[in-house]
Amino acid sequence: MAEKKTPATRARRKRPYGTEATREHLVKNARELFHQKGFKDASIGQLVSQAGGSKETIYRHFSSKEELLSAVFDAELKDYVATLAPLREPPPEDVKKGLTDLAQGLLIELTSDHSVSLHQNMTAETRSRPEVGQLFYALYISKGYEIGEQYLGHYQQTGQLRKMNARHLAEYFSGMLMYRTTLMRQCGVISAMSRAEARKLAVRVVEDFLEVFGA
Repeated sequence: MAEKKTPATRARRKRPYGTEATREHLVKNARELFHQKGFKDASIGQLVSQAGGSKETIYRHFSSKEELLSAVFDAELKDYVATLAPLREPPPEDVKKGLTDLAQGLLIELTSDHSVSLHQNMTAETRSRPEVGQLFYALYISKGYEIGEQYLGHYQQTGQLRKMNARHLAEYFSGMLMYRTTLMRQCGVISAMSRAEARKLAVRVVEDFLEVFGA
């Protein structure tokens, strides 16, 4: 007798084969689930329904929901770093162009629906579980500052930015660029920025930044 095609059997048939492929499949579905429901309200049972398999399969790869969350952060971090990949290349010689390109990329990424959802979920979770917010900061936010420090440090070395603490310089640049914009985005005052909108704001902020911190 042919097997009846229920949603569960269809899900099982879609599951990838192999340990690493299964792990990636679970993380991909966990990312989607956490964005939809938040970490607190998402359950392992819901992940089973979405990804297929069983709870035993999930716990074979992740010892706890917290370990799965850590894997999700790692995946988010890889995607985030990929968006900043151009910053790993030698920066443009001209500091104004280099910082404007950087600012535009950050504005597009950090005002995206995905980024806003991620930050909102982590803020909500951190109220009751500070360790989740600490993990998010360590694996995600601090990486962006680290890349920014290296990028700005290059222009300090070429004599186009003031000689000062590179970490402080990155904090000032980020604050000028993102503070009000982030608040407006989180409050629903603005939507995700287009390339043209991001470029326009990036040009203004970089000009102001160079007035203060240019060499």
